[in-house]
Amino acid sequence: MITPTAREGGYLPIAAYGLIGDGRSAALVGSDGSIDWLCLPRFDDASLFGRLLDARNGGHWQLAPRGPYRVLQRYGDRSNVLETVFETRTGRVLLSDLMPLGAGPAEPRVVRILECLSGEMTVRHECLPAPGYAGHGPAVPGFDGGVLRAGSGDDDVLVTATEPIVRSREELHLLAGESVAFGLHVCDLGAAAPAWSTDRAHRLRSATGAAWWAWAARCAYAGPHPEAVARSALVLGLLIHAPTGAMLAAPTTSLPDPCDGGDTRDLRLVSMRDASTAPAAFLQLGLLEEAHALSGWLERHPGGGAGGLVLLDGGPAGAERALAQLDGYRGTAPVRVGPAGHGEGDADPGLAVAFRRVGALARHGELDQAQRLFARLLTHRSPLGLLSGDVDARTGELLGNFPRAAAHLALVGAAVDIERARAGGAGARGNGG
Repeated sequence: MITPTAREGGYLPIAAYGLIGDGRSAALVGSDGSIDWLCLPRFDDASLFGRLLDARNGGHWQLAPRGPYRVLQRYGDRSNVLETVFETRTGRVLLSDLMPLGAGPAEPRVVRILECLSGEMTVRHECLPAPGYAGHGPAVPGFDGGVLRAGSGDDDVLVTATEPIVRSREELHLLAGESVAFGLHVCDLGAAAPAWSTDRAHRLRSATGAAWWAWAARCAYAGPHPEAVARSALVLGLLIHAPTGAMLAAPTTSLPDPCDGGDTRDLRLVSMRDASTAPAAFLQLGLLEEAHALSGWLERHPGGGAGGLVLLDGGPAGAERALAQLDGYRGTAPVRVGPAGHGEGDADPGLAVAFRRVGALARHGELDQAQRLFARLLTHRSPLGLLSGDVDARTGELLGNFPRAAAHLALVGAAVDIERARAGGAGARGNGG
């Protein structure tokens, strides 16, 4: 257990976030139990929670102990179910965060389960939606029958719980063995709240964890870095848009990127550069379905866009626009939506370049040097094993949109190249290369 990462000016460092997703969208969850980034219903739709880009008005959904605490954040065994264990002087609680896979319209898009493992604890619950990129500031939600309701365009966002929600900020007191489950639903305007129960939440957690575990078990890598490769594969799995087979460059926008001279840009798009290299990486891991799906997407959409970026459905990304209502991460406005309209908006991120150098060294017989560089680069991963596009050489802080597909693709390729060199060309088990 460690002391939680402090917010500076309301912002967490990028490395303090974990990613959850359902193949249609994704959310960033801070080590302090706050969902600070979630766009619905699709990756590239407007944000519902956008504290990542505006600490005051962006909106967030937080569950954390009242008073001082220590925290441990981890992923469940080879899954994308995020677990945050809070410990205070009075007890321990587990917060499980997930987005159920393949959920139908009546199912929640986000599930949060709070369980008291020992002792007792008072937990603060804050749910402050700010739909439409906080276009009108934080929403004033309605409360109907213990359900929080906030409009978002043509949809209603409903937050249901196994305890009535009667205000945006409240406190929950849990004793050992007690739990509260929350579900966030996207419904038609005025729709009734779906039925919800702790049992239903636990079943969704079990099914989602099992589905990701089975997905990771298909990975065929057999080298000396199974944890790093498996986590990178799971991150890439979260960046695949299931309805189309396309893969996002990153699930965020406007985190300052040194590849753009510290400028901001939207990477909730398909990088044609990433998309062209990803099938080989998936084949190297034995993930044939994903490789074929992305190859099929490339065959249907061979053209590029501004800076080599296109929409998930392959269409041109349209004009970039700035959102004046958001301050930007740590005040680094402007917040941009759409493709970068200047030069190469798809420059290689520094960490991806460095991992590709590892692969080149291994392929050219410089195995010891490749292994040393690979080990050093692994230290730049976040505590949860996630990579952004670049890192501050002075402080070690992760920089740029997060997590970055290109960096994880390059990590996988480097690991496979090292193992092939170690094995005299045998490489990973299974198919491809």
